[in-house]
Amino acid sequence: MIVVCEPQCIGFEHVQVNAALIAVVQGAFPDEEILFLAEEEHLNQAKEILKSNSVEINCEALRVPPRHQSNIERLPLEMRICRNTFALANARKARKILFCSITTATLVSIKMLLRFYKGTECVVIPHDILEKVKSRPSYVPTETLFWFRFWIEFGNSDRLRYLVLSQLIQETLSQEIPRMAKYVQSIDLPYFFKKKATALLTESNIKFAFIGAGKRSKGVDLFFKMAEEVQASSEAKPQFILIGHMTDDSINRIPTSVCAPSPHAPLKRGEFETLLEKIHYVIFLHQTSSYTLTTSGALFDAFSNVKPIIALNSPLFDYYFKKMGDIGYLCKSYDEMKNVILEILESKPIERYLIQQKNVLEGRTQFDITHLSKKLAAL
Repeated sequence: MIVVCEPQCIGFEHVQVNAALIAVVQGAFPDEEILFLAEEEHLNQAKEILKSNSVEINCEALRVPPRHQSNIERLPLEMRICRNTFALANARKARKILFCSITTATLVSIKMLLRFYKGTECVVIPHDILEKVKSRPSYVPTETLFWFRFWIEFGNSDRLRYLVLSQLIQETLSQEIPRMAKYVQSIDLPYFFKKKATALLTESNIKFAFIGAGKRSKGVDLFFKMAEEVQASSEAKPQFILIGHMTDDSINRIPTSVCAPSPHAPLKRGEFETLLEKIHYVIFLHQTSSYTLTTSGALFDAFSNVKPIIALNSPLFDYYFKKMGDIGYLCKSYDEMKNVILEILESKPIERYLIQQKNVLEGRTQFDITHLSKKLAAL
């Protein structure tokens, strides 16, 4: 048996990735029983996704802490979750525990419990919390105790491994903290891809989308600016669509140049997919300082729907262009991106668009469930 535990996500958070991750684990170890522990609604949504992809697993519900709680507040419940997970794994003679995500409190709990469960091995997947390895300790005493860089750097052992979601992240983390290199391995982000392309570039009204949570670190403010400037400069009447909702309180206005079907609440997955099917390009304006140690689920949403991307150059996007070829446009600056968009509106590069879609379809096979299962089994 392999126990897969999601100790923090609630409802739809990361559910697509976690469901695909479970399928990867099952594909890597087909003779092992998989037991998935998660918050009830998250668990139910993951089961539906897995069922639609012909994957059956056993599940048990967890009570997880509210998102807003601090580490010191989370620690007692996180410790209980981890202790119960270790005890269950021990009782059922599970080979490994895989934690789908962690907070600092989760990591503290795991490292403390490994001292008492000598036969247990753990694999943890850190997501955006990895960006905190570059942060200094907090001046707040109770938060200083939970300085993430300390807890990920020290107290490691051969019974605790970190699985990060790209080779780029593995290399970057190993450079940032050299003593961790021997504990870090990688696969690419798990995802159930759709089977075919949609929305060919034949329409007069070309559609550009920002997808995911709208915040400055992802460049939603620049997307709004781009929409206003391009529409003022072009007679082609392009559409700019926010396929997601605003999560940044510092931005209090969505311009009329941007269509926002659900500006203040998350879209249901079916609505999200329907909107994404109808657009032509996905725009990424991430700050270069962000996503150095995390990957982008929105990027894989674009790959799933076979959408060429238009992105500001950064290690994250450079990584995927090198692995997949011409999958859109990699721009050095905001002004270069604006010129690229204006050129697309002027020339309508249909032949290149078809080539880009073909490259996305072929390139994403490197990240499909079967490929990742083989890699995970080898690791």
